[in-house]
This record gives sequence, structure tokens and C-alpha cells, in this order.
Amino acid sequence: HNISCADGHTWSEPFSPWAAIYPYNHVHQTESGHVIEMDDTPGHERLHWYHRTGTFTEMHPSGIKVDKIVNDYYNIVLGSQFAHIEGTDCITIDGQQQVFVKGGKIDRIDGPYNINMSGKGNFSLSNPEGDNTISGGGIYIETPGKYRCHSTNFHNHSLSCIAREARR
Repeated sequence: HNISCADGHTWSEPFSPWAAIYPYNHVHQTESGHVIEMDDTPGHERLHWYHRTGTFTEMHPSGIKVDKIVNDYYNIVLGSQFAHIEGTDCITIDGQQQVFVKGGKIDRIDGPYNINMSGKGNFSLSNPEGDNTISGGGIYIETPGKYRCHSTNFHNHSLSCIAREARR
């Protein structure tokens, strides 16, 4: 089935290129149903590790790697982790996502950065012990509802003018 990306594009799990021909396919199957398959069928070479529950890893002749996990997945790295993706990274999460960074975090985006929320959610930015800085060529805040600013010390500074307009 198709899985949606944030930009509206969809993707789906690649079909297995299985087209094994004897004597090129070498299969080891255990009594409970685990399978290790090394297929040298010309034009359809692949490696396949299959757990009896349906979890598998398969490497296709083109170099595509498919990991499918039918239950929970744990990835534990005791050192550093480095990743480089030359194409697109599309992650779709049907539940919630939580990220807890105990140190600092830097995001660098050399193109547009959009956050689109749908539904009845709240967007909160909380930094009780530090300053929040927003800078850009222009900053626009639009709301069809009320706009409130509450501060113990409010300071407006402009190099040219400050304009306020109210329409009833």
C-alpha cells in the first residue's frame, strides 16, 4: 500500500525480485521456518534473511536493501552514529514521535523549512532559562484569532518606524 510523505508524494515497499532458478539459488531453512537465501540467478541476484514471524532483510540485484520488521525495532549505538543520504529522506510515523536530546542540537537547512500542522494541535516553544531569537528578512505573524503578547518587560526597537493599525 502507498505511504504518504509530508510533501504529498507517496512510496511503497519494493516488490521482491525473486526469480530463483536451480542451481543458482542456495537456501537454508530451519525447522521453525527461518530462511537464509543466497540467490545467484543471473539478473536476479539477491540475499534474503527471513525470520519465521515475517521480519526480513533483503538485498536486491540493483543494490536496494529492504528491512521489514513486524514488531518493535531497537537500534542501540554505544559510540557515535553518522549517516549521509544523497537522495530524499521520507519518514512517516502513524503514532507519535519523541526526540530527547540531552546535549545541544544544531539544525542547518540550506533550503526552505516548513512546519505544517493540521488538526487541533498547539505549537509551543518553551525556553524558561534562556532567550529565544527569531531573525529573518521579514517576520510575519498571521492569525484569524486573537494575538496576545505578555511580558514583564516589553521593548520595541526600529531603525525607521513603528506602525500600528486597528480595524473594527
